[in-house]
Amino acid sequence: MTDEKMEASDERKIQFYVEALFEIIVDRVDYQHLMVFLPFDMLSSVHRKEVFNIKQRDSPSAATRRILEILKVSKMPGKYRALIDSLQRNYPTLAGALTGRPLPDDSVQQNIIKVFSSYISERMSTIQLLPYLIRSSVIVQLEKEQVEAELRNYGNIRAAHLLLLHLPAHVENWYTEFLKALCDSGQIDLAEFIDESFTKKYITRSDAGVTKTDADAQFHLSRNEKRTDVTINTAGNFHETSKKVIVQEEKELDEVENEEMIHEVQYDQPASDSLGDLGAAAPRSIIPESYTTHKDNFQTMSTLESDNPESFNQQAELDQIVSEHKVNRMTDEMDVSHNANSSDDTDMSESDSDDFLYQRPALTGNDSSSSASDLDDAVYKQQTPIGNKRNTSASKLDNIVNQRQPPAVNKNNFSDTGDSRKDEDVEISLRRYQQELARPAMQGKNVIIVAPTGSGKTRVACRIVQEHFRQMRLKHAIGKVILLVRDVALADQHGKTLQDLLRNYRTQAISGDTKRNQGISLEDSLDGHDILVLTAQLLLNSLMNGEIQSITQFSLIIFDECHHCHDEHSYNKIMQYYLDIKLRPGRNVHSLPQIIGLTASVGVGKACDILGAKTHIKKLMANLDAELISTVKENQEELQQHVATPTSDAGILCGPETEADEPDTIIRIRPRANDAFRLSITRVMDTIENMMRNFDVVKRVTRPPDYVSELNAPSDKGSEPYIQWLSNMWKATTEVHDPEVRRFIRPCYKHLQWYNEALIIYNDARVKDAVDFLKEKMDDWQSRPKLDVNEQCLLMLYRAGTRTKYIQEVPNPKLDELKKLILKSFREKSVEESRCIVFVKTRTLAGALVSWMTDTPELNVLSPTVFVGANAAKDKGGITRFQQGDKLADFRRGRYKIMVATSVAEEGLDIQQCNLVLRYDHVTHEIAMVQSRGRARAMDSKYHVLAQIGKGTAAKEEVNIRREKLMEKAINELQGDIQRNLPSIRKNIRDLQEEDKLDRDLQAQQKKQKQKKQRDCELRCIQCDEFICMSSDIRKIQNAHNVVIDPTLRKRVSFTKSANPVFQDDEIEFGGKIFCSKCHEDFGQICIYRHQEYPVIKIEKFIIITDRDERKSCKKWKQVPFEVPKLTIEDRKKLLNSDDLE
Repeated sequence: MTDEKMEASDERKIQFYVEALFEIIVDRVDYQHLMVFLPFDMLSSVHRKEVFNIKQRDSPSAATRRILEILKVSKMPGKYRALIDSLQRNYPTLAGALTGRPLPDDSVQQNIIKVFSSYISERMSTIQLLPYLIRSSVIVQLEKEQVEAELRNYGNIRAAHLLLLHLPAHVENWYTEFLKALCDSGQIDLAEFIDESFTKKYITRSDAGVTKTDADAQFHLSRNEKRTDVTINTAGNFHETSKKVIVQEEKELDEVENEEMIHEVQYDQPASDSLGDLGAAAPRSIIPESYTTHKDNFQTMSTLESDNPESFNQQAELDQIVSEHKVNRMTDEMDVSHNANSSDDTDMSESDSDDFLYQRPALTGNDSSSSASDLDDAVYKQQTPIGNKRNTSASKLDNIVNQRQPPAVNKNNFSDTGDSRKDEDVEISLRRYQQELARPAMQGKNVIIVAPTGSGKTRVACRIVQEHFRQMRLKHAIGKVILLVRDVALADQHGKTLQDLLRNYRTQAISGDTKRNQGISLEDSLDGHDILVLTAQLLLNSLMNGEIQSITQFSLIIFDECHHCHDEHSYNKIMQYYLDIKLRPGRNVHSLPQIIGLTASVGVGKACDILGAKTHIKKLMANLDAELISTVKENQEELQQHVATPTSDAGILCGPETEADEPDTIIRIRPRANDAFRLSITRVMDTIENMMRNFDVVKRVTRPPDYVSELNAPSDKGSEPYIQWLSNMWKATTEVHDPEVRRFIRPCYKHLQWYNEALIIYNDARVKDAVDFLKEKMDDWQSRPKLDVNEQCLLMLYRAGTRTKYIQEVPNPKLDELKKLILKSFREKSVEESRCIVFVKTRTLAGALVSWMTDTPELNVLSPTVFVGANAAKDKGGITRFQQGDKLADFRRGRYKIMVATSVAEEGLDIQQCNLVLRYDHVTHEIAMVQSRGRARAMDSKYHVLAQIGKGTAAKEEVNIRREKLMEKAINELQGDIQRNLPSIRKNIRDLQEEDKLDRDLQAQQKKQKQKKQRDCELRCIQCDEFICMSSDIRKIQNAHNVVIDPTLRKRVSFTKSANPVFQDDEIEFGGKIFCSKCHEDFGQICIYRHQEYPVIKIEKFIIITDRDERKSCKKWKQVPFEVPKLTIEDRKKLLNSDDLE
């Protein structure tokens, strides 16, 4: 016979074995092994993509099945020999069976593991076992990595279950090697529970120095024996109850298999069309009889049972219990539970009715072999009590198995890597209006949920998340949910809420601070948790630096206070990653996460009519890729019953301060009668303005043109227009080339800033508060080492303007009205039940009002406190994030009854007892109005705006009220448009998205072109115009801190180190300040990064001079005309080797 004919004959023989063992291959072989080891020309790239998609859509076993089907129809010569070669490395036993060698029957051992899989998984330390199983080739590296990933993502129990599935796949002696690995890893108690006889023999022989024993053979059946001769050689040491459970379980499985069997191979006379020229009958021993029939097996197993009547009674009870479990499994909805219990010392008591039972999917022609593929192929079904009968049955089964009384588990042998989450996944209850809000999102749609503050939007979001995970499990997919918030206080608050309501899912709240302080990797957090609550900027940074590779790593993203998703906000930048994928031609949009937005008000922007309002809302929908807006329509009455709507006090609104036709939320207040302080400060400001205009050098300035006209100040001092004028005037000054002009104007500009802010404080607080503010600023000014003639003149003007005769205290009517409102509210309710929030514009004013309250006995007893943002430095009135959390907690508990807050407290904070909200002569837009009003959560709460006559505050609030009504009308009309013509709305939104993407692409192109043309820029001191460094000497550390690496910098900058450095994380600490050596201008602070010292500079302290001799100043680093690269190792080496460091 020629070689070609021999090869063809071998191929036909292997083909027969492949067809005979088809279901066993599908069941045991991981598709990834075939993808890796089969020659590439046998599986084209198209076929490989198809297989991968099948795995994603269905299961790994389905992917393996498809590979075998592709091979079957392939015309490639030697395809089946190549299949054997691909299996030889990791599946040697199965590869041998495909050449005619007998396939051992290990169904008894598999059933032992299967019946006790829950008990084993709860007590087995998976991580300790892996090295031993790898060494003995029981599992392969790919499976080890899968188990480790399962361990990180879902804990020890899920990982243990997956490991048990992999055990039978590769080597013939897997069972004994598994027991040996348990013993060698210190888990002897567990090994004894599984097989006491073998374990004792192995330990004895190991102690005697014997590494290989004959005990292995006792657990391997003869390859040529009939199934009816099967026995278990355990010397009677295996407990009767355990054997009975195995027998009964096999009977139950057999009943199902006999009904579902669709493929049973006949071995005596193979069909000619399957065998070709193969005439001889295939040996029966190549396939274990357990893959075709179990009847003999059950009869043989029954001979092992005791003749004791008590045993038969126990068996009858087992029959009933297992039967009940089987019925429950068949009638329950399939649920891949995320609630694995990792508690090491969990007892199998009656309370543990939610124990995990391993339920295999029905396999054609086979049931006793465990799958060696992904966990996606297995179903871990949580047995939850449904009625007393079922609960009792589960407990009885546990008690019968426990009659063996296994030894106590040694906790030291286990790695505590899982979460203890035994709670049943009980459906979160919602009110009818909340169900109405959640309905579109629970159907998988992208939606913006608009509902009043206090209506329970977070609870609605939790129910949506719960349903999302359930739907993902039905698809055999893993859900990853992220809830985005604006600040840390909200992250902590929502994180606790989600942990309370979604206890079966692992939730973690992370902010930039916790990430730095605890060294948390966002990627690791994503792997190890189901739900992440993040500040939006943290996610954006992770997307930008590649820590999170794609937004498609999430399956659901929820934006809290989603009305911020526009322009340059981090919400909108995150969604741009999403939209770039969606709008990319040929991209599979099904990989994109579902998007949910939560808000109390979508706003209308600057719209004045219904068309403009609808356009604004559609733009928000486009930014969030939302197709619907969900509001309460059917259950409005119930909504009103449960949501507190703040009212007003009509009795207060009387007298000349109030107009008859204005909304009763607005309280108009007259200004002070005696305005001596304002008059005095205004005179000082007028004098400084005249000095600037009449300075000789200023009059000669030609660049920029008309510079002198920029020095004409508005007459309304202590106002917003004056602040804007100061900003424009200084911007024009930075462009002046003559440094003498800038040196003269700079201190004048600073003094005018302080006086203007003092007038704002005086207008809203006491004279004392304004004077204290000025004194603090001037004391700091005087401490400067060098004061020129101009600066000394400014100091004299300050002393003259604040003499005692000008600063007599005059009562402020706004403070009197504020006091009256607060005391009235606290009298109507008990002090313990009452809370008040006062919203103000600035941190400085917040501190001034608290100071006044502390000095007022009636208010001091209510313990007022300040709540401001955490971004500002302490010397600028900021507080830390920890202080924010403590203050909120103390406010809820009642330690503080009054909170004076800036806009940081307007959104999201849940304070149920708050019954009075006041906006203190400060109004912005309609969204802020709705949000701040929504802080009044208590029933019968009040909301007021205190507005000084003549300031325009009342007029702004009236506009906001009209815009709120316009928004409601626009939403209603837009919902009608969507209902009538959804395709048209979708196209409109798509057009908006494409237009926005085109704008972004053009901006990115312009930025690249600008970078190509970029030249080095000079940075000069904003005060004295001294050269400091070049832009090429600036680097970025940790994507946040801009430092100078020029080693000669110390010649131009003074370093003052702090005795008490502030540690930020393990890599970086801050301590000390840097100043201009010439004029002592504060440039920033000192940081020590990885043991090297760097100056961190503030860009607003510098004038930037471009290569075209253009001068500009920037308040933020993102405004600079150059790119700042990251600090590299080469930069650090260069700095280290520099002589100028000394």
